[in-house]
Amino acid sequence: MHVNADRESRSSDRARPPARGNLTFALLAGLLFLSLGGWQVVASWRAAVTWPKADGIVIKNVLLSTSGYVPVVQFVAGDGHKYRFTDAVGSSVARYSVGERVRVAFDPEEPSSARIVSSLWRLWLVPAVFTLLGAAIAVGCTLKLVRIALSP
Repeated sequence: MHVNADRESRSSDRARPPARGNLTFALLAGLLFLSLGGWQVVASWRAAVTWPKADGIVIKNVLLSTSGYVPVVQFVAGDGHKYRFTDAVGSSVARYSVGERVRVAFDPEEPSSARIVSSLWRLWLVPAVFTLLGAAIAVGCTLKLVRIALSP
């Protein structure tokens, strides 16, 4: 009988919910994603609403191992100087043709820090993904931790 009690004890250990430490780590990761998404939302809002705009032209597409094809854009700021930047949003295929005109928002204090704003998804896709993913992970882990804490 003593052997059966040991087996039952070990089998009940296997049925336990994930360790609180793992869930806590996942919760922190979710909060990190949520924070990054929030920071990107603020940065995108600032670029879209408060930065000056200019017309730019795609001068080439560059293949980056981390982002895919990203456009290199040149534009003339309000001070009459030409600036060039590599957009931060890439894709598996070049989305812009060389010579294509795009709308650009640029930081007035550092005009080479700019973004393409001619399409909505370029500004809001990455912030939305980070924010929604972080929120889903954080809420899911919080609910699971509360359920574990309240269980007998």
